[in-house]
Amino acid sequence: MFDINNQYTTVELSTGHIKEGDVVALDEISKEEFSLVAKRNTGYFIKLHTQHDLNIRKEYSDELNFILSKAAQLGFKCVELDSDAGEERSLPIFEWS
Repeated sequence: MFDINNQYTTVELSTGHIKEGDVVALDEISKEEFSLVAKRNTGYFIKLHTQHDLNIRKEYSDELNFILSKAAQLGFKCVELDSDAGEERSLPIFEWS
């Protein structure tokens, strides 16, 4: 049987909330060995560290760093950025695609 204590929650957000430069950074980071970023055809999964400051990367825009930091503070363990996901009205939208 599954151990329900080994679950974690993911927040799904539109890729429209990140800048085009973040896409470049996420693509590169997803290639790293033991990367916490998984690239998909419609976006990315970003697994969050339990030590919140480790989620911040200089390669990311302030907006993406804010999203990752806020998600971790709210108790999420993963952020899914997906082109098909809904937009969060409290976050900026970037038109780059």
